[in-house]
Amino acid sequence: MEWETVIGLEVHAQLLTKSKAFSGAATKYGAEPNTQVSLVDAAMPGMLPVINEVCVEQAVKTGLGLNAQINLRSVFDRKNYFYADLPAGYQISQYSQPIVGKGAIVLDLPDGARREVGITRLHLEQDAGKSLHDQHPAKSYIDLNRAGVALMEIVSKPDIRSPEEAGAYLRKLRSIVRYLGTCDGNMEQGSMRCDVNVSVRPRGENQLRTRAEVKNVNSVRFVMQAIEHEADSITHKTYEKMHRTFLTPLDREDIYTLVNKMDSVLDMIEASAARMYLYRVKEPREELHVLTKILVHAITKIKEIVYALRDKKKSEMIMAGCVDINTLENEGDYVMRTAVARLFEGEKDAIELIKWKEILERIEDAIDLCEDVSNIIEGIVLKHG
Repeated sequence: MEWETVIGLEVHAQLLTKSKAFSGAATKYGAEPNTQVSLVDAAMPGMLPVINEVCVEQAVKTGLGLNAQINLRSVFDRKNYFYADLPAGYQISQYSQPIVGKGAIVLDLPDGARREVGITRLHLEQDAGKSLHDQHPAKSYIDLNRAGVALMEIVSKPDIRSPEEAGAYLRKLRSIVRYLGTCDGNMEQGSMRCDVNVSVRPRGENQLRTRAEVKNVNSVRFVMQAIEHEADSITHKTYEKMHRTFLTPLDREDIYTLVNKMDSVLDMIEASAARMYLYRVKEPREELHVLTKILVHAITKIKEIVYALRDKKKSEMIMAGCVDINTLENEGDYVMRTAVARLFEGEKDAIELIKWKEILERIEDAIDLCEDVSNIIEGIVLKHG
């Protein structure tokens, strides 16, 4: 099977402003620790942030340089998390309504080809401070000079397919912001940093897989090395899992589909149980417990079949397991119908019905997936048995 790497980059670029995003404190690089901190940056009580007009101008200018949509309305949001170098306990950022929307960068690759990489969004946010862990053997020091510094976060679509394309994307983006005068692009000083998202998938497939993320990479070369390492690591682990768990001669496309569906069944069981606890639902809780037991039993049977495939046991045993799974699926259907019927017995609160509808839909999807798994296993046995 041929794999392809799927890469998306999130670039944090510091705006070239003399003052911070929401205060008048200076932004000069290399100043003595905690000498460029205003009361707003230190999150003192009663201090209200006021947006720096130049930050908005530079974000719009950068958006135009990326051939992106400029949103006439944008909103700032609080991103809440606790850390010592974030005095307010939240970061002012943008989420649902960023200042700049979709755009694109055209890359000129070394082989003469041209490739377009989409931009999902550009939004404004404030930086956090800096924790220093090497100044004292038992304590960490905090420098708030960077707290509140204005950043643009430029998020690409997962259109990049190689470390070389990622390097070309970063160099092109850096040349654009430098030409526009909105960021100096000095990665070694931290004014341009990159978060790298990497996943792999079979070539030709459109679905995005689970990704690995590498945070705050401060050089183009390091970004390319990180992509190579993570892509190789993910691919190796995927092959290792396939060879360890399943019979090698089997068709790998069928095996991959089987694994995905097994994972989906487990996810649905967990989601249903979580919603039951979250919603504190009453009737028909008994049916949900029965359904959960049936699905767990089905998963156990699926695992037995997987082990039988790995150990090259007789196909009759495997086919018998498939019959068991189908029987469990039919039992689940019956319990599902009973549960739905009980929902409409007597007077029920509308909100209670809506909550149960969510839970039962997920259980029903899980039961259907069990039947799909059984059909896949039968197909594998017929193909290779």
